[in-house]
Amino acid sequence: MLKFNPRPQGVRVSPLSEAHRKHTPHFTHLTHSSHVKQETLKRVLGDKDVCEAHSKFLVPYCLSNLVSSKKTAFTLAEVLITLGIIGIVAAMTIPTLISNYQKKITVSKLQKAHSTLSNMTKLLYADGVYNAFSGTVSSERTEQFFNSYVLPYFKSPVVYKDRVCPYTGTTEDCFPFKYPNNDVVNSNVKTIWNYGRIYFTTSDKTSYFINIMKYIDPDNPEDGREYRTSPEVWVDLNGADGPNTMGKDIFYFKTDFSKGLVMSYCASNSYEYINRDCSKDGYGFCCAAKIMLDGWKIKDDYPW
Repeated sequence: MLKFNPRPQGVRVSPLSEAHRKHTPHFTHLTHSSHVKQETLKRVLGDKDVCEAHSKFLVPYCLSNLVSSKKTAFTLAEVLITLGIIGIVAAMTIPTLISNYQKKITVSKLQKAHSTLSNMTKLLYADGVYNAFSGTVSSERTEQFFNSYVLPYFKSPVVYKDRVCPYTGTTEDCFPFKYPNNDVVNSNVKTIWNYGRIYFTTSDKTSYFINIMKYIDPDNPEDGREYRTSPEVWVDLNGADGPNTMGKDIFYFKTDFSKGLVMSYCASNSYEYINRDCSKDGYGFCCAAKIMLDGWKIKDDYPW
């Protein structure tokens, strides 16, 4: 009769053998046979369990698993091609993003200027100031009117000296600006008290040129000048900074002190007329009207 020999004391049983005893009944025979192939154990136990068995026959196999496989990398040509594609996409999209941002800033500043003018005009109307706003123009009356009734509605206004161009510091023609059709003209936007004109800049660098004078007889300027209740207002959203172009940073409004209204310069004209003027072939006087009629937006047909 064969006798069962118990395991000698001090002989340690592999934990892996205990864990897989039920699933691999021939494990002991397999691991102690010199003819067992690695693929057989891999199929029975899997990669992890094979290495945990710590069999001396599997050392080469387990060590190979510890070494990471070779990693592939991009070639220089692939990197350059990718960068080139990114550059092309950026060149196509960034100008559009910048342009859209500038349009939004322009509309926001224009709305703020319009709101300031509206508040001023409504309060002047409510106070009945326009009733005393008549008669022959004089330097003293013009300066007093603006200081008392206009400038208090603007934040930290800086008024430029009489007859001095705020852009050049001289008494010559002020500065050239452009129409959307690229025609360049010299402006005379400066403070001239005895012509009913004032030019000032506020704390946000927005400039205003307000003309409250009209000729008694436009065909005969020598007949004199008188005040009017519907002055024109030139708004330059960034002062002397460029591009100094009608419809981009320069806009025109008309006010009516007798009704408390502020209107775009071409408010009484048709939409077709406004579109013709505010175009790449036009002069841009109606561009504020176009933006307002388009819901305070600069659309794709705008001469930007």
